[in-house]
Amino acid sequence: MASNNNGDRAPLRNPATTPVWPSRNGPSLTPSNRIPSAYSADHAVPASSSTMADTPTPTRALVTTGSAAAAAPSDNNATDQTVALRSRTFDTPAGHNLPFYLTPTPQHRLATPASARLPQFYESLTIGRNAALDEAVTNAVDSAVEEAKEKCEKQHQEELEKQRQDLTKSASDDMCKVTQQCESLKEENKSLAEDKKKQAESIKNLTEENTALKKKNQNLVERKNALKKDSQKLKSESATNEKNNQDLTKDNQKKAEKLMEYESQKTTNERQNQGLRHANQGLQHANQKLHEDKNHLQHANQKLQGDKKHLKENKEKLKEENIKLQKDLDVSKKRLGRYDALHKSVVTFLDDMEKPR
Repeated sequence: MASNNNGDRAPLRNPATTPVWPSRNGPSLTPSNRIPSAYSADHAVPASSSTMADTPTPTRALVTTGSAAAAAPSDNNATDQTVALRSRTFDTPAGHNLPFYLTPTPQHRLATPASARLPQFYESLTIGRNAALDEAVTNAVDSAVEEAKEKCEKQHQEELEKQRQDLTKSASDDMCKVTQQCESLKEENKSLAEDKKKQAESIKNLTEENTALKKKNQNLVERKNALKKDSQKLKSESATNEKNNQDLTKDNQKKAEKLMEYESQKTTNERQNQGLRHANQGLQHANQKLHEDKNHLQHANQKLQGDKKHLKENKEKLKEENIKLQKDLDVSKKRLGRYDALHKSVVTFLDDMEKPR
């Protein structure tokens, strides 16, 4: 279907009766230079007045500017729309479907044959209507292009608005994440500050403890030195006591030897007394001499008694001194044992102090 100049739909004519015209380059007819077959019945010219030959050649349907603009696809590409619109335009030199009574050629002139008048008729028709057709097609194409541009611009604006909303949402989400991260970092910084404060307090306490330990270590070193001095002093006293004990032992041995001598002398004296008694018995008949000897012996006996008494006293004194020396020796041994134990404990303590921790 095609539209006339008034925009009304008109039925297509029979292709068998559709007139055609020859091309400008020659009298040959092709499907591309046939006249469109959309003619209105009320605009048709009587067959007696027509100067065109009825050639039974099939043609394709007429597509006008209005129908082409209405049938144009809504594509964003203006070039494709232009091509689509131009592909639906007329393929005839006239460029428009016009009734014969609107042509400038008088329809009642039959002086020349129709084959001779056809090129001039269609040339005049083309000259008169090509400008209007081109303008209409250009306006339709421009309108379609503008609509496509507006649609593309609107779609572009919608996409930009959607992208802006997406970016705004993404930025908002990012800001929320950044805010959460900032809060987390603030909490971490606060925790780190508290840890740092605790570490500073711990370092301060450790420093104080270290100072106290250094002072204690210094005191222990001083005590160690004092104990070393005491140990050396105790060793010196122990050596002195040992020497004194040795001297006392020697004195005791000497006194024991003297005591043995006194015992031996006593035994000798007893034997002498026994011999004297035997001699006194043997010398009984020499009274004077015996009397003198007796006096002498009595005097000697008295002296011996005195010596015996003196020896007894010395023996008692030696016993007492021996007991006292034995007690002193026991005390010295006990004291020496305590000194040795104390010395060993001090040496062990010092060795433990010198061991690395």
